Amino acid sequence: MRLNKPEKPIPTDGCLGEITVPIVDAYSRVEKPRRILHRFYYGSAFWVLDRLVDENGSYWYELLDDRFRGRWYIPANSMRLVPDSELTPLAPEVPFRDKRIVISLARQTLTALIQDRVVLRTRISTGVRLPEGGFASKPGTFRIFRKRPCRYMFAPPREDYRGFDLPGVPWVSYFFKDGEATHGTYWHNAFGLPMSAGCINMRHDTAKWLYRWTTPNPPPNVYNYADRNGTLVVIE
Repeated sequence: MRLNKPEKPIPTDGCLGEITVPIVDAYSRVEKPRRILHRFYYGSAFWVLDRLVDENGSYWYELLDDRFRGRWYIPANSMRLVPDSELTPLAPEVPFRDKRIVISLARQTLTALIQDRVVLRTRISTGVRLPEGGFASKPGTFRIFRKRPCRYMFAPPREDYRGFDLPGVPWVSYFFKDGEATHGTYWHNAFGLPMSAGCINMRHDTAKWLYRWTTPNPPPNVYNYADRNGTLVVIE
C-alpha cells in the first residue's frame, strides 16, 4: 500500500493515474451527501480529469467513467499520477515491421521479437473455452491498431456466461475488431492458465512494457489512439 501526495495540477487534456492502495471507493461527487458508485482495486488505472478540494481541505481526483461518459471521484492520495517518462516508446528506432508478438495458446506464453531475436517471454492467460463454446482466443495473424492506457471493460451476464464488470483495466492494446486486446490484469494472477473472455491477460508491469514497446505509440496526453502501423500479433 502506498499513499501519495497530490502536489501536481492536472494537465488540460488529463493524464493517467494508477491506484496504489488495495481498495478505494469511487464516489458520485466530492461534496456531501455523496454515493459510492464503484470500488477500485490496486493496479487499476484511470484517466484523471481534474484535482478538487473538499470542505476539509483534502484533495480529490475527478476520473473519467469511460463506459457511461460520467465522472467518478476518489481521494487523491490513493492514486499515483503516471509521469510522461513512463509512457514514452521503448525501442522506437526499430522499424515497426521488425517487431512482432507470438502468442502460444498451448503454452500460454507471449513472446516479443525483433526480427528473430527474443526480447521478452512471459506467461499469460488467454480466452477460456467454456462447455457452451465460450470465448477461446482466436488463432490468426493480426496487428495492434488501437491503444488506450486504461479502459472500462464490461459484458452483461447471460444464461451461459456470468459476464464481467472491470473498470480501470490498464495498458490496453487492441488487435481485433471485436475488442480482443493485450492488457494488465488486477482480478487474478493465474497466468499460465486460460482465464479470459478472449483477451490476453498479463501482469501489470509486463502489459505496460508491451504497451510502450509495440506500435502504434500514443502521445502521453492522448487517451484513445489509433494507427495502421501496428505491431504484428500472431496467435497460434
